[in-house]
Amino acid sequence: MFMPTREERIVNLKKANDESHRNVVTSLKDALYGLLKKKDIKDITVTELIRTAGVSRGVFYKYYYLVSDVLLEDIRELSQMVNTNIGDDLHQNWLVIFRTSYDNREKISLLLKANMGKELLKQLNHFADEHKGYEDIMRMWYGIIFNAIVTWSERDFRETPEEYAAIYTKMSSPIFKFND
Repeated sequence: MFMPTREERIVNLKKANDESHRNVVTSLKDALYGLLKKKDIKDITVTELIRTAGVSRGVFYKYYYLVSDVLLEDIRELSQMVNTNIGDDLHQNWLVIFRTSYDNREKISLLLKANMGKELLKQLNHFADEHKGYEDIMRMWYGIIFNAIVTWSERDFRETPEEYAAIYTKMSSPIFKFND
C-alpha cells in the first residue's frame, strides 16, 4: 500500500486549498457581477451575495471584509493587463489597451457602475512608481488611459478598438513620444 510522505501530503493539501479558494472567489465574483446587473453595489448585502454564490458567511469573511473587496482582484488583473502590454509604439499601445478593454467591457462597465473607478485609477497609478525618474509622466499616461476607458464605457463602447486607438493616438502623440 502506497503511503504519501509528509511533504507530499502538505503539497496535496495546498493544491486542494488553492483550488477551493479559486472556486470560492469565482463563485463570489460571478454572483456579484450578476447582482450588479440588477442593482447598485450599495444595495447588495453580504447575506444576499453569499446566498447567491452558495458560500458560507465564514468563508466570505475568510477572504473579504466588504462586498466591494470581491472586485479588487479583477481591478488588479485589468490594470496588470494594461501595464504589461505597454511598449514603444504609441498606436500599438492604444490598440492593446482598447482591445483588452473591449474584451472586458461588461466587467469594466459593472466595475464603474459599482463606483470602483477610483480603485482602478489607484491601481494603474501604482505602476507609475515602477518607472523611476518618469513617475509623473507615467501617472499622466495612466490617467489618460483611465479617462479614455471611462469615456468609452459611458459611450457603451460604440467605437471599435481600432477606431478609438486612432483617435487617442492622434490626440496623445504630441504629448507622448515613446520612440525618443
